[in-house]
Amino acid sequence: MPRHFTSSRLAPVFAVAAGIAAGCITCIAVAAEPATFDALDTNRDGQISLNEASANDALFVAFKKLDTNRDGLLSQAEFAGWKG
Repeated sequence: MPRHFTSSRLAPVFAVAAGIAAGCITCIAVAAEPATFDALDTNRDGQISLNEASANDALFVAFKKLDTNRDGLLSQAEFAGWKG
């Protein structure tokens, strides 16, 4: 005889699924926010290191090109050239 699941037995499953979906939506919203110099400069030294740039994939890829004085850091002026 087939088993029938009632909605009360599936409620925990739906709650977990809803939580996962909400988390994914939050991740998408965070990823969609534009990266700002202040947000990326986590140690607040007025420059973005390669390590700090790694928080944003597109900036990490563009880092070497943006670092025009080749000091391994992005100043605010160098960061301003980024179209991320």
